[in-house]
Amino acid sequence: MEEMTKHGRVGLAATRAGMDRKTTRKYVKGGLLPSELAGVRDWRTRADAFAERWPAVEARLAAEPLLDATR
Repeated sequence: MEEMTKHGRVGLAATRAGMDRKTTRKYVKGGLLPSELAGVRDWRTRADAFAERWPAVEARLAAEPLLDATR
């Protein structure tokens, strides 16, 4: 967006930013940077494999603090 304020040309700004013109146009139209557009991801992509056994795992880790993830 800084490049757009310098000269106002989408093509040149896209080239200097190393992205496609359509992507640059989307960011300029929205008025936000790519990092500002990303929302918080608060959903799970799969079921928790340890949901049923996690209390037993925690108990074992508490009882044996020298255990690590490879054992």
